[in-house]
Amino acid sequence: MTNKILPIALFLLVAGQVNAASVGFNNNSSSVNQGETFSLTVQGSGFDTIVGGGLNLSFDASILQINSVTINQSVFEFYIGGGTEEGILDNSFGQLLNTSFNTFFGAAGDFDIMDINFTAVGSGVSNLALSESSLWVFADDLGGYYGDQITFDPATVQVASVSAVPIPAAVWLFGSGLIGLAGVARRSSKV
Repeated sequence: MTNKILPIALFLLVAGQVNAASVGFNNNSSSVNQGETFSLTVQGSGFDTIVGGGLNLSFDASILQINSVTINQSVFEFYIGGGTEEGILDNSFGQLLNTSFNTFFGAAGDFDIMDINFTAVGSGVSNLALSESSLWVFADDLGGYYGDQITFDPATVQVASVSAVPIPAAVWLFGSGLIGLAGVARRSSKV
């Protein structure tokens, strides 16, 4: 009996050791001021070997706008999107869809996938939610589907509003006093 249980237990132990791959941002919580431009890096970690994949990103369009997307070409040198590797950007709806990245050599371990440059256009908190593209799925070096083994880590960006600093009343009073003194000096010079 124990001779049959031992191989089964060993198989379950080995089969249960799946590499926990994740895709997320280099900074999962950022604070910026309204009007600022900033970049975040999308990173992969804990991967065995992948040959490519694709991502979608959703964000609050009233708070953030994407300026550019740059794929890390030192890792992902092969583009099959015909110039659309950076994906389809819709800043009015807060979506970046079907960003693709591929390599002939395979990427393993921890690596940067892409840099996304944003501008903070409004104040508040924007959640950044990554998901796998339905068009460009994550694949391993054997052509297998990798997506069901990936955790997509969200991030948030807090944008503080920049308010105009009012001119204090003392400045107005000082200015009107100077104008009054100039008028008195002008009048005395005529006499």
